[in-house]
Amino acid sequence: MRSQRSTAVLASAGCLALVCALNLEVSPAEASCNQIPDPTALGLGQPDYLSQKGFPFRGALGRIDGPFATPESPTGQRKVSLAQDLVCRAELFGPENGYSLPSPDKLRATIMFGRPGDSVRHALAVFPEADCPGSVGELDTCGGKLHYGDPICTGMGGTTGKAEQSSGKEGVPVVTRSFEFPSAEQLSAVDDAGRLAGAATIVVTDLETPPCAVVSSPCRNLPASESASIHFCVGEFFATSPGNCGTERADVDLSFSHLSVTVLENDFRKICTKHVPPSSSTPDCVAAGAHADELFLTVLPGGNALLAMNWETILADKPGSTTVPPEKKQRNVFGSSAFGRTAHAGAGPIHIPGKEFLASSKSHGGGSFPTKPRFDRESRLGHGNELELGGNADKRQSTLLLMRRKPVENVCSGGPRDTEACDGGRDACECGTLTPAHCKCSKAGQSAYFICIGGARHGFPCSRGDHCPPKGGSYGRCLQKTRCRALGSGVPSVDCKDDADCGWIEECGPGLFELRGRENIPGGIAIKRKVQVGDTDTGVCDAPGGLVDGVVCTAGGSLCGANVDCVRFRADTGQ
Repeated sequence: MRSQRSTAVLASAGCLALVCALNLEVSPAEASCNQIPDPTALGLGQPDYLSQKGFPFRGALGRIDGPFATPESPTGQRKVSLAQDLVCRAELFGPENGYSLPSPDKLRATIMFGRPGDSVRHALAVFPEADCPGSVGELDTCGGKLHYGDPICTGMGGTTGKAEQSSGKEGVPVVTRSFEFPSAEQLSAVDDAGRLAGAATIVVTDLETPPCAVVSSPCRNLPASESASIHFCVGEFFATSPGNCGTERADVDLSFSHLSVTVLENDFRKICTKHVPPSSSTPDCVAAGAHADELFLTVLPGGNALLAMNWETILADKPGSTTVPPEKKQRNVFGSSAFGRTAHAGAGPIHIPGKEFLASSKSHGGGSFPTKPRFDRESRLGHGNELELGGNADKRQSTLLLMRRKPVENVCSGGPRDTEACDGGRDACECGTLTPAHCKCSKAGQSAYFICIGGARHGFPCSRGDHCPPKGGSYGRCLQKTRCRALGSGVPSVDCKDDADCGWIEECGPGLFELRGRENIPGGIAIKRKVQVGDTDTGVCDAPGGLVDGVVCTAGGSLCGANVDCVRFRADTGQ
């Protein structure tokens, strides 16, 4: 069958493993390993063999090793690796005996930006050096719907390995293809705005086959007539429970719905404004007046936000380290922002109710979620007019994730908090007169989105009871009372538990913030540090230790006083 709904609870962002890209040599003879058998003959059962091999993100046709890619970093460009999903390919197109994945030198990879509904999509194509077109003019633009940058002549790599079955015996082949993701310079040459980011689709085809079949239609609608020449098509992400090959709305991954490309990296040393150095050898923040003018956010297709961070310039070498380059000493870092949760001027800053809505990766495009080291809400300064975040860093770079919704997997049964969200640990259920056997926090039959009903955070997303503080002495409750809404809209329609109950252009429940539609660079937002005259967004006075520190201010900073800036973000370092 073409699609089916997964019965497994979908993984949250904190449970997903991002595995560093493979840097593997080409395997010359592969045809005998790539026959597509009948999936019932594979004998895979449990577990999900491709996730174990480092490809936890399933597209409509093939798997990828990470949900986002960054053009480049201090350590160089990233290799993006794809793996064939033999089971799902056979279910999508049938067991085509005789099909084999061509060797890397017979393939092209195309990265398309934007969505299938866009009138024109920007694209870059990677060709093997021996067969690389000489100019953009030689590329098929699919009826004018693709705007190409110059061809990239680096080619692809690949490998063939064996996955273990649950019995421990050698199982089906795991066949990969990988390529170096385009550099920032190559991306900037494609469009007039100077950079590309946001939603992307990767299509791998035969050399002679342009990706026209998926320019105006998503990978999940790939026609069977294209099965011989299209080998990978990864855009939207779907659930990866064993045996599930579904590509319906119910199968969309709740945490990373679509492959994305991040915008520019933020150098923390240029962002921080004050510091508490642990020693004289610890790098300082930049001098006054030399601060970064912008903070860059990537807006993911599902509305979540990513910050690609470079910490290296505020980290000192770890004494006694024997590695090259040396390990870094851990350092505390803090940041806050008055950037509004919606475009409405009076909406107030983004509020994160708990660390469940935060996660980080130790690198760009690879690494692991959940957060390690610490990345959490912060109330160190007590600024109610700003989102405050804190943590520590000991790696040269990492990517921070802010989630606007979080599916709930545990609920209370019985007692005063019956049907309320819980986590079974910090937020146990109250039993009242019932015995613990009849009042407990346990797994729900289906994950769902919850919101606060009553209290100070009425109508906002939550995942446990203490995310809903009281107002006027009345406590809020974290309950499943969500309704479908058009994307980016606050207008509700029918009741829902998760996005599967809604249409493709809808989502279940509200979010903590709404950045979609507010992008001022392709795929992201560049937040100006200082509030300028004529700006509609407000900021706060940056007067550390002063009486006006953290006070809401407007364009010009008239409330801040002389020599005090009205800003939208600020940061500092600790010991």
